[in-house]
Amino acid sequence: CALPICDIAPSVWSPCDGEFGTHACPHQIREFPFVHQSDTSNSTENRAQVYNCSTADESGPEIVYLVNVRQSGTLSFSVTVENEETTDPDVHLLWGDEADACLARGHREASYDVGPGRYLIVVDTWVNDDGVVLAGEYELTVNFD
Repeated sequence: CALPICDIAPSVWSPCDGEFGTHACPHQIREFPFVHQSDTSNSTENRAQVYNCSTADESGPEIVYLVNVRQSGTLSFSVTVENEETTDPDVHLLWGDEADACLARGHREASYDVGPGRYLIVVDTWVNDDGVVLAGEYELTVNFD
């Protein structure tokens, strides 16, 4: 994925009628702090298997969020789950809509100093060594300082 193509929102080419947490129609982060509850087991998105910022198996379903920042600062993001034995979403910050555009990853939380621009936060489901997809409910919190 090469700039500036990755920086154009997919909705420019094919508008969506809502926010579905997909790559084509991501959830919009419009204010901070942002808090959103969702469930990766309900997602039909499964684009990324492994990101360039980690070797973890993220081949489970994912949910996508879009954030536009107008000034430099630190994006902090975290996921919480009720049952860590059965649910394991990880958070990723991307500069483009590709797995090789990963800037930061966290098992439960991460932060990254960003400049003005468009970023994606992807909550992606980890798959354990036995091939078990640990999808489920989570709460995402995003802050900007």
